[in-house]
Amino acid sequence: MELLIAFLSFIGAGVASDLVIRSVRKISRGKAPAFWAGLFFIAVGTSLPEFMTAVVSSVEGAGDLSFGDAVGSNVVNVLLILGVYALLAGKVEVSERARRDILLSLPVLAVIYLAVFLMVLDGKAEWWEGIVLVTAYFAYVVYLFEHEGEKGKISVRDLFSLIVSILLLVLFSSYGVSLVVDYIRRHHSDAFLLGLLFTSIGTSLPELAIALASYRKKTPALATGEILGSVYANLTLVMGTAALINPVTLYLPEFLAAFSYMGLSVLLTFLLLARNGLDRKMGVLLILLYGVFLWAR
Repeated sequence: MELLIAFLSFIGAGVASDLVIRSVRKISRGKAPAFWAGLFFIAVGTSLPEFMTAVVSSVEGAGDLSFGDAVGSNVVNVLLILGVYALLAGKVEVSERARRDILLSLPVLAVIYLAVFLMVLDGKAEWWEGIVLVTAYFAYVVYLFEHEGEKGKISVRDLFSLIVSILLLVLFSSYGVSLVVDYIRRHHSDAFLLGLLFTSIGTSLPELAIALASYRKKTPALATGEILGSVYANLTLVMGTAALINPVTLYLPEFLAAFSYMGLSVLLTFLLLARNGLDRKMGVLLILLYGVFLWAR
């Protein structure tokens, strides 16, 4: 019952994230093309549940829950959500510009992936390593604003709506994570595994909502950019924040197995997308690969 209530709290966080996304979209409207809007503006909103999970779980001394959530969310995003999108749409294709941007973004992701891999080889993520990851996130944000953003006015109404929706997100996320952490302590459960398989589903609901909205509006660049941005945010901002607040201790074999699977999944999915797009067969393959991920755990 406790985990069910926690899951419902994450659904509430997903709804609150949707409100955040709407506010961010209003603020950012007209300032960036669809792929870049997804890569930064929408990805920031959809990654807020993972970010709040990182903050609350680290304060509670269960930062490995956040690391599991970040890795699990990335796997859910690239295999399950994009797989479902391809299955529904029949064919997912992006513009030449979005294809170029994907190919330019993958090396950046590869560097971050390698950095995280090397950081945790001692079984710990320390506070200074968290600073490195958070700095990498904001450096990329500055790059996006300098190369793609334009200045514009922000209305008081939109700003107020954004603040209220963020407060709701904080409330639902904090409550849900607190329940999961209490469950872990009472039952001596594996925090990383719970984050990997359970919390990640709840915190990935905003990405699913954006993907479905993108499917209805026939804007695949928005969904693909948003998921790519979420992957980057989870690897840098989310993991970095968790380590910065409280050093994270990991069971290395379990983490590296899931982290390696995540890295290969991200690489495979976006290379296929940039090369020929994703069709229904590819969608089925991605969903099956997610099934393998669950089975292997």
